[in-house]
Amino acid sequence: MQSSLLRSLLFVPGNSEKMLQKALQAHADALVPDLEDSVPKEEKVTARNLVSKVLPSMRAQIHKRIQIIPRVNSFYTQWFEEDLKAVLQPGVSAVTIGKVETAEEMKEIVKAVAEKEKEASLPPNSVKVIPWLETAKGIAYAREICACGSRLVAIAFGAEDFTADMQIERTASGKEFYHARNWISIAARASKLLALDSPWPHFKDLNGLEEDCRIAKAMGYKGKFSIHPANIDTINQQFSPSMKEVELAKKIVEAFEAARKAGRGSTSVDGTMVDEPVYRRAKAVIEQESLLQDANNASSL
Repeated sequence: MQSSLLRSLLFVPGNSEKMLQKALQAHADALVPDLEDSVPKEEKVTARNLVSKVLPSMRAQIHKRIQIIPRVNSFYTQWFEEDLKAVLQPGVSAVTIGKVETAEEMKEIVKAVAEKEKEASLPPNSVKVIPWLETAKGIAYAREICACGSRLVAIAFGAEDFTADMQIERTASGKEFYHARNWISIAARASKLLALDSPWPHFKDLNGLEEDCRIAKAMGYKGKFSIHPANIDTINQQFSPSMKEVELAKKIVEAFEAARKAGRGSTSVDGTMVDEPVYRRAKAVIEQESLLQDANNASSL
């Protein structure tokens, strides 16, 4: 799953069959039927039953490269166990779980997923886990949570719950949570996990969304959740390398490899020094572009 694209992940309220069907037309890399924050308490069971019922048809109607990653209610809620049982079905590549706060909790979640996976007769370790870190405690233990095993493939940052927990205002600039946001990206990278960013709340402000994506990308985030289908194309564009970036990356790789063959450890491209770290960054851009091309080719088949 780590080799798959996860630039854009679209939340869909699990208690709305109309919205679940409409989401199938979005160009998201992953659809996230939601049983947690977008569903009121009195609708939790209804949403669970509906999502469980429609998952097979969702999988049948979308391209195989598009992942289905339901979000279940957090571990200590009354709904967690039954949520897992309902959504662990063929075609579900991962589950995402809100408000994880400690490594011990994360290990219990992983254990529960393994048990429900077995009960559902799914291949071992086929359903991955994406925890949300969205409280001060969860972010403080980010490094330990990220190190909880191979079932984890990504870590998500929840800005809305984090600012609520900190009792601070969430602003459009997001400067108040830069440290937490950056720390999650670092912790994820240390465990070779993807860092996935919090949704942009002002979904009609596409210019603001672009800037928010640029900030997250600069921090090392590889994708972003969304609460509205209209934001997906912008997110995909911002988390994909531009033609200019790819062309420069190819120039850097070519120049550095030529310098290395000549016995030099550095060179320059367009007046800028190129050494080993710059070369590795350029290679990563080219690899991402290759992955994107493979996905586009697969979608056209």
